[in-house]
Amino acid sequence: MLVDYGHRKTTVLIASDGEVEFVRSFPIGAGDLTLALADKLGLPFQEAEDFKHLYGFVSSLDNRAITEERKNSAAVLDKALIPWRRELLLCIKAWTSRGKTGPDQKARRIDAIRLCGGGALLGNLCPHLSESLETPVELFRFLNVCFDRTQGEEYEKLRNEALCAGAMGIAAYGWAAASSACSTSAAASSPIRATSNSSKVTCSG
Repeated sequence: MLVDYGHRKTTVLIASDGEVEFVRSFPIGAGDLTLALADKLGLPFQEAEDFKHLYGFVSSLDNRAITEERKNSAAVLDKALIPWRRELLLCIKAWTSRGKTGPDQKARRIDAIRLCGGGALLGNLCPHLSESLETPVELFRFLNVCFDRTQGEEYEKLRNEALCAGAMGIAAYGWAAASSACSTSAAASSPIRATSNSSKVTCSG
């Protein structure tokens, strides 16, 4: 499962056996976290955005905020993320409910979740989400970049990587076909076969 956590929206793609079986976007993005910080901390929007980039943090059982700034951030963002987590859970349930039934069929499940997009850089988001969804969550990485948030140059490398990881992941797994199939402006000559009664898409090119 690939989750592209953008500023204004989130896109979810789920693939199984080499085929995209589920694609959905919903209008909740990391910008909503900025709005929550601005409202609760009494900051102008741009200052709240800067605060999120520097101190944005959500809690997990094994990693609690230590600094005062991160404690303030977690107090707001742990709650602000609830609608986003709920939508992800609905996507997972929608996909797993489409599984075949029968005595020889195993229940469908998500083995792993990969995060990309600017919102994926929120501090401690992967462990936080992994606990909530009870599924391993990692950043989608296509570059071997080691970084420390205190080192501006390395953080910028990771930021650029996260921002384009969605496109790279879609291309790598053939998921570009899913985006084209879901677009109302997709060309008729696109090399995509999609069933009329489901979101399953197969790339024929």
